[in-house]
Amino acid sequence: MRIPRARTGSSSSGAVAAYGDLRAAVRRRGIEGALSELRDAGVHVTLEEFKGLRPIIRKGLLIESGPEAFDSTRSSGGIAASTSGSRSAGTQVMFGWDLIADEDLPQRGDSELITIDVPAGSPAVDRQIVELGLPSETLVLLAYRGEGFFAPNGSTIIRPGDKLIVLTNERSVDETRHILQGRGLSS
Repeated sequence: MRIPRARTGSSSSGAVAAYGDLRAAVRRRGIEGALSELRDAGVHVTLEEFKGLRPIIRKGLLIESGPEAFDSTRSSGGIAASTSGSRSAGTQVMFGWDLIADEDLPQRGDSELITIDVPAGSPAVDRQIVELGLPSETLVLLAYRGEGFFAPNGSTIIRPGDKLIVLTNERSVDETRHILQGRGLSS
């Protein structure tokens, strides 16, 4: 696989492989082989570069960078976490809702951890969590609103567009979704 030299001037694309080249490399060498090929061609980021401690320098291309440069631009919101920071304060990393929704979240017994988007038309909107009549085995653990997360309590008022992480059990998943997404809630 040939990685073209970075262009200068108006292009900010940097060194990239054409999609067809990448697809061919995966077919020819498998994922691990294609990744090795990309790394050998300079397509990688070291931990120091990721943390913003050193600039990214590849074949005449200089990119000043930091952890925020690696936040997902395709994700709408998500969970901000941080690396352990054994020798520093740690580095912030973002886990997008799309990644969280695709993960097999940990389960214990019949417990389920689910994410729920609250639509604008839901009768749960503008009501306190305690008023919603959620099943007794259901707990709203975390809410995302606007630009951040917070730990809700019974007096938290649900707003349109809230994204909720909820712990419930297998028997209560459908009822919980119905209540928070607009069906099955008595006013």
